[in-house]
Amino acid sequence: MLKALLSIFFPRRCAGCGEILSDNEEYVCEPCFHSMRMTEEAWHRGNKLEMLFRSFAPYEREHGSANKFVRGAAFTYYDRKTAVPHIIHTIKFYHDPKLARWMGRQAALTLQSNDSAFFNDIDLLMPVALHKRRERERGFNQSEWICRGLSDITGIPVDTSHLRRIVYTEQQSLKTLEERASLGHVFALENAGELRGKHVLVVDDVITTGSTISRVLDVLHPVRGCHYSVFALTFAMHTH
Repeated sequence: MLKALLSIFFPRRCAGCGEILSDNEEYVCEPCFHSMRMTEEAWHRGNKLEMLFRSFAPYEREHGSANKFVRGAAFTYYDRKTAVPHIIHTIKFYHDPKLARWMGRQAALTLQSNDSAFFNDIDLLMPVALHKRRERERGFNQSEWICRGLSDITGIPVDTSHLRRIVYTEQQSLKTLEERASLGHVFALENAGELRGKHVLVVDDVITTGSTISRVLDVLHPVRGCHYSVFALTFAMHTH
């Protein structure tokens, strides 16, 4: 009875458009979900995001060693004509970790439904770490909750024990492309030896220039036998 009354006075609304959701819709209405521009990148090798990291890859050039980067993909494009920006905004600024987890599940389900082998041989899902101060301000790490959604479908464990963000920086959305590219050493690994021989999937919510994740790969690269791949909920190519 209480649930029915709450649904009348406080109906569930779509995170994309704000319209009231039907009983069979969860978090995002069907029109908004179908408006998203899926990238199809997980089953297309040499996709735009993958090539971004293969060409950008300062972690490869600086260390002068074999390429440990395996693959990269994003679920959607950050297209302002779609519901994606509204969903990301709701996750971050309306503090909705359950929406982040739901989006992670949708990403994994979509990838698997297209016979993608993207998650094959991945040992750990590693969310891009927030500084402790930023996580206290927001109340959660959205990338961790995306990982939880991916894990719900794939069964791959989420690793939050190794990567730390050691420098507090402004939100990336407030930085210019040049400022993002000039990031210094902002991440560190704890007990790095435990990652030897592992294939780690580094997960973030939005990738624009790739600079933040490249700093994560910087600290993963020296770990013996560790290979890494990259996944983002959405890819905000500045050329779009």
